[in-house]
Amino acid sequence: MLEIRKIWGDTYLVNGEHLTQDFNEAVLLAYKNKEKIKNFEVDYMEISFWENLKNKIDFIFTILESWM
Repeated sequence: MLEIRKIWGDTYLVNGEHLTQDFNEAVLLAYKNKEKIKNFEVDYMEISFWENLKNKIDFIFTILESWM
């Protein structure tokens, strides 16, 4: 069960710790350590700086190749 409480106006208290002014952000904070959000899994992977840089450079070359 989520612990999101509307305090006033558009301000929400999440799990008694976080204040946010956006309901969507409040839901994401509430599910931060959960595996599922409404019947679908949330997977993420951290990549290194070099892998991120390589992906960005590869994307640029892919765009250039398609343009030629």
